Amino acid sequence: MIARVDHAVAAANNYMDLRPTEIIMFGNPKLGTPLMQSNQMAAMDLPMKVLAWEDEHGKTWLTYKSPKKITEDFNINDQETTREQLEIVLDNFTEIATSG
Repeated sequence: MIARVDHAVAAANNYMDLRPTEIIMFGNPKLGTPLMQSNQMAAMDLPMKVLAWEDEHGKTWLTYKSPKKITEDFNINDQETTREQLEIVLDNFTEIATSG
């Protein structure tokens, strides 16, 4: 993990309410760099981010932008293996995070 951003705490520090909403950022330069070498604008979505949030019914969700979507958004067509490796990492991360 690289960083966590707790939006609910930031809201509370400014006297506002927000259900639990947290960004978890993580990355691996060996996987992210080739994407940025293909299109430096991919840095907009790197490092990878997962949004952990609680809905109005108290259910917790994990949401993220898939590596496939990132490569599509930035027209990266020469990094299929890297994209697949990122998908495996993301799948493993979310599996661990949701296996209570």
